[in-house]
Amino acid sequence: MAAVFDGELVAGLREAFARSGYGHARVREVLGAAAGGLVDLTSGPLSHWKTRGGSQIESLARLFIIGAAMPVESAAEALAPVTVEMGIDAGLLREAAADGCGGGVEAVLAIVPFEDLVLGADFSRRSMGEIAQHAGHVMGMGRSSVALGRLALGEWLTAADGGARRSGDHGRTLDLGCGCGYLGLRAARAGASVVGVDLNPRAVEISRFNALLNGIPDAEFRIGSLFEPVRGERFDLILSNPPFVISPESESIYRDAGATPGFASDTGGGARRFGDEFCRRLAAEAPDHLSDGGMLVMLLNWSHTRDNPWRERLAGWVPAGMQGWLIRTDTQSIGEYASMWIRHTFSGEPGWCAERFFERFDAWIRYYQSQGIEEISYGALAIRRGSPAFTMIDDIDSAAIDRGLVPLRACMDGRALERSLPDDRALLERRWALEPDVRVAQLLSPDSGGWRAERSRIICGGREIAEGAASVVDVVMRASGNQSLVRLVEDAAGMLGVPRERLASDVAGIARAMVREGALRPR
Repeated sequence: MAAVFDGELVAGLREAFARSGYGHARVREVLGAAAGGLVDLTSGPLSHWKTRGGSQIESLARLFIIGAAMPVESAAEALAPVTVEMGIDAGLLREAAADGCGGGVEAVLAIVPFEDLVLGADFSRRSMGEIAQHAGHVMGMGRSSVALGRLALGEWLTAADGGARRSGDHGRTLDLGCGCGYLGLRAARAGASVVGVDLNPRAVEISRFNALLNGIPDAEFRIGSLFEPVRGERFDLILSNPPFVISPESESIYRDAGATPGFASDTGGGARRFGDEFCRRLAAEAPDHLSDGGMLVMLLNWSHTRDNPWRERLAGWVPAGMQGWLIRTDTQSIGEYASMWIRHTFSGEPGWCAERFFERFDAWIRYYQSQGIEEISYGALAIRRGSPAFTMIDDIDSAAIDRGLVPLRACMDGRALERSLPDDRALLERRWALEPDVRVAQLLSPDSGGWRAERSRIICGGREIAEGAASVVDVVMRASGNQSLVRLVEDAAGMLGVPRERLASDVAGIARAMVREGALRPR
C-alpha cells in the first residue's frame, strides 16, 4: 500500500464514489442495514444476490464491501477514472486466484461508507466467511467505535441526518489507538484539531488514506506506542477504543490487551493479573496529557474476582484530584465472554470446527480460573481535569449509549454540580430551570370514574433518569428559574395536605437525581 496515497488515485476514487452515489444511504438501500445503521456485512451469499444487477454502485459494493473477485472489465468500469493497473500498483487491488467462482481482481482494502465518511480497513470477512488473520490487522469501524463516538462527541453531532456539523473550534483531540481513523476523522468533521496515534504502522497508513479520501488533509496520524508520539503535548479530548479483550492470547494488536508491549510486567513476577491492566495504564497516564477541563473517554473491559471488589478497584483508577465517571453497560460470565470473543474472531477461519473451538475455550477458561476471574464487565470511563473531584459508578443500558442518549459533558457537569451542594438545604434554596428536552411519563390508575396519577418517570433526552410519586415529580416540574425549590415546596405542601418536611425531602431526592443527569440547571 506504499503508493495508495497518490493524489491522482485518491481523487479518482472520490470521483467514482460520487458519480455512483457510493454513500451510506444508497449502500444501505442496496445491501440492507444492521442495528445502528451499519451496513450489513454478515451475509455473503445474500449480498451477492442483492448486487446481481451490475450497476456501478453494486459493483463497488461487491468489490469493497463483500470482498468478491470481479472480472477486470467490471472492476475497471466501476472504478473509472481509476484504472485497474493504478489500483494494483498502489496496493489497493490484487489479482484474484482463479477458482470455481472465477478469477479477475479483488480489493485488498474494504472501503465502507458510514454516515458522511467512507472508511478503508482490512476485510474482517470475505463473502465465503474467511477471516483475515494477521498481527497488523486493522479493523474497520464497528459498533463499539460508533458507540464511543456518540458518547464522547454527541454534543458535536446532529442527530437528524447522522452527519456532523462544524460548531466552532473544539480544541485538540487525540485518537489513541486510531485503527482506521474513524474517531479522529469524526472529531475533525466536527471542527477539532486531531492527532491520531497507533502502534500498528498499517493502521496509521490506512488512517492517512482515509483522511485524504474524505477530504480531511489536516488530521495528523503518527506511529508509536501509547502516548510516546505526543510526549509533552496536551489535549482537550482523548478518545480511545483500545485492545481491551481479556484473554490468554496476544495474537491481535487490535483486540487483545496482552498484545500491547510494555504493560504486562507492571504487576511483577507471579503477581495476580486481572487482565485489564492495559486499560488501567491508559487511565493513569492520560491526565498528564489533558489540558484544563480536558477529558479522556475510553471503552474498557474489566474483571470481577471473588476477593477484590471491582467497584473499589476501578474507583482507584481515577487519579487523585480528577473527575471520574465509570459506566457499566453489561456483565458476562467467563464462559459467555470467552465463547463470544472466540466465535467473533475465529469462526470463519479455514478449518474451523467444534474441536478447535473447545481447545481455545478450554485454554481461556483455565486462564480465568488461574487468576480467580469469575465475570467480566463492559463499559466506558471518562476522566476529566476539573473540580470538584469525584468518582461515580453507574449502570446504564448499552442501548442508551448506542442511540446517543447519554450527554456525557452535561452528565459530568451535573455530577460535579451535585457534588458541590453540601446538603439538601443548599439544593432546595437555589433556583433551577428544566432543560428543554425533559419529559414526564405517568402511570395512571382508575379513580371514581376518572384517572389518578400514581407514579411519574422523568425522561431527559430519551433516557429515563428518575422516578417518583406523581405529586412529588409535579413539584419539581414547576421549576422555571423564577422561584426556589423551597418556595415551590411551601406552595405545594398546603395544597396537597402533606407535611412540608417530608415533601421537601422527597423533592430534594428527585431534584438531586435530575441535577446529576444534567436535566436541571441553576439560574
